[in-house]
Amino acid sequence: MLNISNRFLFYFLAFTLFSSVLISCGPKTEDPTPVELPNRPVVTWQNPPPADKIFYTDEAVILQATKTGGHITELEWKINGTLITNPQEIILNEDSTLISLSHPFDSPDRYDVSLRVANEGGESTIIQVLNFEVRPIPPLDLVAGQVSKTWKFSSIKLNDGPELINDYEKDNTLQFFRENQTDGNYTFNCVFDKGTLTNGEVNSNGRWKFVFNETYIEFSRINIFPNNARIVNLTPTEMTLSRREGSSDVIYKLTFVE
Repeated sequence: MLNISNRFLFYFLAFTLFSSVLISCGPKTEDPTPVELPNRPVVTWQNPPPADKIFYTDEAVILQATKTGGHITELEWKINGTLITNPQEIILNEDSTLISLSHPFDSPDRYDVSLRVANEGGESTIIQVLNFEVRPIPPLDLVAGQVSKTWKFSSIKLNDGPELINDYEKDNTLQFFRENQTDGNYTFNCVFDKGTLTNGEVNSNGRWKFVFNETYIEFSRINIFPNNARIVNLTPTEMTLSRREGSSDVIYKLTFVE
């Protein structure tokens, strides 16, 4: 039994040695040559706006970035995490050094815009935050429209006291003109139904003076309460004016007629 075991061990060792010799004498496989990776592309914003800049939803905004480094095999624009897939919005110049995005920002909001470029050597991502608001309507447009707008008094009060509006003011409309008008005798920019709001002529039926700028209306019934009235609220259909009289405020409310 011992002889058989020794013989088996002898043959096993001989086979193992022979196999090792055959393997060592076989053709050798050389290590592959390392692949040289390209430089990764790098992008930077071109002329980035100040962080506190407010854009308006009616303006065309084009974002531009400059690319350096290696060629680009992947390019992604995202807005608030959503991938831009419309190819007409992405502009890439011929030598690929300037990358632009022309996207409509129609709603007032904060937009996080990111640009990612990549190739086999790596990637680069930049982010820019844009704040959009609806463009405010110029006060002159609200007061007088493109040619004129007609208003009427709905209330005149001293602080929160009783109503002070009189029949003349209540029953007649008030028309603001965008540009000064003339009847051949004097210039005016506002008229009542029954009496012209002039540049200051005194008339017993109560002429008024209106001179408008961006923050106040010079709003005075001659010889009664000459003063300026601040615009405290102005929308396309409502106007609130406030005039200080002593320690009290006179509040005028007007509504749009046509």
